[in-house]
Amino acid sequence: MSKQAAFTLFSNQTVAAGANIVSEPVSLQKASGYFSVSGTITGSDPNITIEYLSGNGSIFVLSDSVIAASHTTTPFSIQFYPELSESIKIKVTNQSESEATVSLTLRFTEA
Repeated sequence: MSKQAAFTLFSNQTVAAGANIVSEPVSLQKASGYFSVSGTITGSDPNITIEYLSGNGSIFVLSDSVIAASHTTTPFSIQFYPELSESIKIKVTNQSESEATVSLTLRFTEA
């Protein structure tokens, strides 16, 4: 029987203009399918890119796949299909000219 796992990655985290933040690693050892990120962004002109890094142990590699590019709407929920690995990190880059505040949750199905 599968269940849904949810991990709060960022909770009202401020991201400076042109800067990025990277989440702590989340284990994918029991992941079995459906992945999504959901959350909110606020700011005077929010514009973020969301990407993921796959990792095994302490080595993480930025994926060629972007979850969302130039994302400006809020709230949002975006399904994506990562390469399965031991762990995943989520990277949020603020592409606007002012700071943005980000809240983000990662969800996936566990076996």
